[in-house]
Amino acid sequence: SSYGPVGSVLFFSKIKPDALHGKRIAVPRASATSIRLLSLMLKVEFNCHAELVVVERPSLELDHSGALVIGDEALRVDDEWSAASHRIDLG
Repeated sequence: SSYGPVGSVLFFSKIKPDALHGKRIAVPRASATSIRLLSLMLKVEFNCHAELVVVERPSLELDHSGALVIGDEALRVDDEWSAASHRIDLG
């Protein structure tokens, strides 16, 4: 748990989060807790139910409207993806 941003559990979206209803979001295989947290956040905060698709390495490529990245991968992509996407720190 944390009381603020952590920088290593990040959700990026190509569109506003409240417009993600029914859209596909890439999530990592590695963290069931982070995936559940994202699902709850989308439902409670943005009133939407997106399709969470488990992939080896989440990205904003292909037909995914968003991506959940964690750990070193989140730290690596943060600057680049933040410049072109909506960013939410799940901390």
